[in-house]
Amino acid sequence: MRVKNIGVYELIKKYGYLKQKALHTRRRSTIVFQNLKRVLISLSANLFILKDVDNLKQDKKNNGLFFLASISLVLFGAVNVILAFCLKITVDAAIAKDLAAFGEALLLTLCTAVLDFGMGVLSRLALQQYVKRRLVQAKARRFEQFLRDAAGDETDIAAFSTDVDLLYANNYLNKGMLVYYFAQFILSVTSIVILSWKVSIVVLLTMFMPLIVPLIMQKRLQKSTASYTEGMNGYLSFVQDVMNGVQEIRTYGVFKFFSNSHRKLNNQAETLRLKNKLLIYLSNIISTFISTLSFIATIAICGYLTITGEVTMGTLIAVIQLINSIVGPVGNISSAVGEISATKVLASKYETFSEMAAEAGARPSAVSRIEVENLSYSYREQQYVLKDINLIFERGKKYAVLGESGSGKSTLAKLLAGLLDGYSGNITLFDPDGNSIHRTPPDRLVQYVAQEPYLFKLSAIDNVYFGDKENEESMITRMGRLGISDLFNDPSALLSNRDRISGGQKQRLVIARALYHNPDVLILDEPTANLDYETSINTINYVSDSDCGILIVITHNADAQFLNQFDEVITLAEGTAVPKGGLN
Repeated sequence: MRVKNIGVYELIKKYGYLKQKALHTRRRSTIVFQNLKRVLISLSANLFILKDVDNLKQDKKNNGLFFLASISLVLFGAVNVILAFCLKITVDAAIAKDLAAFGEALLLTLCTAVLDFGMGVLSRLALQQYVKRRLVQAKARRFEQFLRDAAGDETDIAAFSTDVDLLYANNYLNKGMLVYYFAQFILSVTSIVILSWKVSIVVLLTMFMPLIVPLIMQKRLQKSTASYTEGMNGYLSFVQDVMNGVQEIRTYGVFKFFSNSHRKLNNQAETLRLKNKLLIYLSNIISTFISTLSFIATIAICGYLTITGEVTMGTLIAVIQLINSIVGPVGNISSAVGEISATKVLASKYETFSEMAAEAGARPSAVSRIEVENLSYSYREQQYVLKDINLIFERGKKYAVLGESGSGKSTLAKLLAGLLDGYSGNITLFDPDGNSIHRTPPDRLVQYVAQEPYLFKLSAIDNVYFGDKENEESMITRMGRLGISDLFNDPSALLSNRDRISGGQKQRLVIARALYHNPDVLILDEPTANLDYETSINTINYVSDSDCGILIVITHNADAQFLNQFDEVITLAEGTAVPKGGLN
């Protein structure tokens, strides 16, 4: 007998199965899922979801993106569940041989599938935007910490390459996807409870078993990831070091030594990567296997209920669809938890808001003098480079620190500039009122120009001014007096330490950089080592005419005419200092 042609909603009402089951199980499912909700919220907090949202209060845009991504992911999970019910209606209509109802149900299923596709794309776009902002923010924070020495020497190129890839794939992306996995899981289990409480019992008994694996392996995963990160950082540091010193390698032809070293470090790094990936894979595959067993158990009980007539074939199809939305998320939750746990220590390096020094702005009072009292320094225990040094540097004077190689000249310069710690004695800066000046980095009072200056891959102008602008006439005068105006003929030409410019040009370019930034105390380490005699005299004369209050020049040049430019010459020998007046 042909079933009367009725609409989809009338068909649902006619079969009444969902409504009846919902009424019978409403109270039971409400109690079960209130408890389940508490468990999942507690679990999600332990998985850093709630902690992550709390950290996002630091940035309103991140809050908005995370909220948008979360809502779209939850809606995506809801559409997945609706699709299962649409399939149930379609199958039941087909079994009932109601062509009109089947057509309507099929159309509804197709529309839901299109909506599912659209929500999938939208949710992934929102999530990727959120992750992008997190990565940009994390890298910027780590870069700022590195610039201001808040991260110390622990930061290397791996912090912006390999480590970022780990954060992207194993941490930030997983944290967002956990919202989707939990939403899909909760909605799917709720739907199965509505469809059949007997099937739901099997699901509830087996669904948390895959989560046990990553919890058991959490410490091993963290240790493995830390070892892999350390090994890869060492490898990248070695490669970076070789790239910086490749000219030395070519000069001495020591290719075999560095090739062997690279082969060893490369093998170690990839072995650690393999061990880490295999451990993660082992955790995932065991969790997936347990999820598969749970799926088989659920299908078995649902198939039995279908055979006995307790559920319809449409319900069986819907349950199978929903189980896929349970087993998948449970496995994914298990994998995500393991990967997040493995990168927990790494993520903390990027998410810690350390107190960073303020941007260099207004400077403290001018330095009227520097007093050095009983200063001693040794690179190795009891092997002193400097021993009981006592000196006074006064404003308005120029000092030459003279000595042979290894006498401690550069060490003294770095100590005065605040670049070395671990010394004994005192180095005190005083303002014009006689008060000691507290030095905090970045210290703009004292500028130190190294013997081997560093040039960035920027134009000559940017290497001096770093984005500031100076009157063109003043710039031409400044560079002309230093004899490097030809470097500024092409503003777009980029310089670097490998460029074929002389050591003298490089030195004078960095001196111009230091003078432009108006140091109160200027320390030049062997500024004339690569200059001819006349250029040396002109360079020191130009620096002497600048506005810096105290000029200290480290030199091995004992020429009388050169030293006559200074008010006082300090000779270092065997770690001790002998001040004497200018030679003029």
